Amino acid sequence: MSSSLEFLLRPTPGERVEVSLNLPQSDQAVITGTVARSDGSPAISSLITIEDAETRVPIMHTLTDTSGHFLLGPVSANQLYCVQVYDSATEVRCVQIQL
Repeated sequence: MSSSLEFLLRPTPGERVEVSLNLPQSDQAVITGTVARSDGSPAISSLITIEDAETRVPIMHTLTDTSGHFLLGPVSANQLYCVQVYDSATEVRCVQIQL
């Protein structure tokens, strides 16, 4: 069973809204981490992907934040995943395509 909750909220100007949520136990997991370059600096905007380790089918992706942190999930627990990191330090060449 997956844990999720959704609700709508429309605060009024100047209003402070405090919300407390209690989710049931989940059978899913998350993958978190930090990516750093060889000099110790955070790898900002690096692409992190996860694939099914057996089929190599892509499951999801995300980018690292300004501290090099990332979070992927929810993912199914007790499954083997292949996690790949693509560093954004490589210069990107822009190509214009006219249709």
